[in-house]
Amino acid sequence: MLESLQLGKLPQRKGNVESEFGSLSWQELVRFIRELSISYRLFLVDAINKSIR
Repeated sequence: MLESLQLGKLPQRKGNVESEFGSLSWQELVRFIRELSISYRLFLVDAINKSIR
């Protein structure tokens, strides 16, 4: 999953994490995000904001 984030890949369908990141539960996804460095968290937030617009 970290490789996907580094490449800027996000789920293609809104609200569907499974399409790009496997069958992670939301709890596992939150745990993964909490383990990221602050720079990766900021990158993720920025990428999500860009994909929503």
